[in-house]
Amino acid sequence: MNEIPIEFASEADLSGIMDLYKQCTRYLIAQGIDQWDHNYPDLSTARQDILNKDMYVMKMRQNILGAIVINEQQDMQYNDVRWKISSENPLVIHRLCINPNLQFRGNGKRLCLFAEDYGTMNGNDTIRLDTYTGNPTAMNFYRKLGYTQASGHCFYHGCSQAFICMEKRIYTN
Repeated sequence: MNEIPIEFASEADLSGIMDLYKQCTRYLIAQGIDQWDHNYPDLSTARQDILNKDMYVMKMRQNILGAIVINEQQDMQYNDVRWKISSENPLVIHRLCINPNLQFRGNGKRLCLFAEDYGTMNGNDTIRLDTYTGNPTAMNFYRKLGYTQASGHCFYHGCSQAFICMEKRIYTN
């Protein structure tokens, strides 16, 4: 099977990205996970991610099958986290999602490895992210990829549980 290409998201992809976010939100809610809802992620956030050239998508025949946002923007709550890896230039993963029908097939891992390669090529030494404690599948996913938990957590958009902060050292050239 051919790998699904990963490319910059464009304004033309916006409708497909929002459809993907809606599919993933419905899937999470059906699993009893209130990580995302009908207000987040929203159209203006996705549009800004595209304009900033921070969003990458997995796309096949104009269908958006996965998405990831990577940049150096750390939420202000990250200032209160005790990171185990000292980093001057971390890359941050936001809003990773895969079409629910294509999950558990290595696509999320491919997007994370893409982020690690991107970070290595751009001089980032660490990747940071936060993941919802109410989503044990996501927490285990990141642990299997070598991410470790930092000391601290964040709270976002009315979720009932905290988001743990995780990090991974990547190596620069």
